[in-house]
Amino acid sequence: ASTIVSMGGFVSVPTVMAGKVLGYKIIVHEQTSRVGLANKIASIFAYRVFVSFKDSLKYFPKDKVRYSGYPVREEFKTTQLNIRTFEGIELKNPALPILFVTGGGNGSKLLNDKIKENLDSLCEKFTVIHQVGSQSIDEFKSLRSKTYIPLAFLGDEMPDLMKASRYIISRSGAGTVAELIALGKPSLFIPLKIAQKNEQYHNAMEAHRVLGSIVIEEDEFKNCSIEEELKKIPSSSVPQDREHATQIILDEVLQSK
Repeated sequence: ASTIVSMGGFVSVPTVMAGKVLGYKIIVHEQTSRVGLANKIASIFAYRVFVSFKDSLKYFPKDKVRYSGYPVREEFKTTQLNIRTFEGIELKNPALPILFVTGGGNGSKLLNDKIKENLDSLCEKFTVIHQVGSQSIDEFKSLRSKTYIPLAFLGDEMPDLMKASRYIISRSGAGTVAELIALGKPSLFIPLKIAQKNEQYHNAMEAHRVLGSIVIEEDEFKNCSIEEELKKIPSSSVPQDREHATQIILDEVLQSK
């Protein structure tokens, strides 16, 4: 029998329903810590439902749901660096500890403003690598120095920057949280307040539970001391979820062949 694997989104529901009618095996993967309506509906037709976070098991029928974790790239399953230097910075032995700040591909005005406000003091203690987003890069590129690197976008460098960083400040989308959990990298998360069902907060709390990551909500972050909050981050942790979620899901697909 053929198989349909659905990751959610409203456009997936008609496909899942049609596939069920046609006799396809339906596999659903819920990527976030809170269940979207599309996957809730799709789970009715599913043979198996996989979840990224153990806290999500409770949202699906016990006979269908299994914990797989979030599929992350192989680069996040090892602490080995593929690149040694980035923008002139030695990643393995930097002159100052690396503070990596990312608001995601579009950047975050909240994070950007906070870093800009504290830039002088941060750059005395850290090498700050800051993903500001393409809309803000013109504002920040004039501030570049030996210890402050603003970037519009990051691609394949992301895993190595996460591995090399002593501290990370980030939003808490499911993918970012899963990658940092896989690396065993405690971080400082500022969840996006308007995310659906406050899912970013719950994603971040999973990292808090597993690694001791610090979670600060947006309103509190505006007035907090970044340096004091960074001191609360545990120095290290044990990499988690090294079993490959992709393989777990693939094994289920192959069982239908």
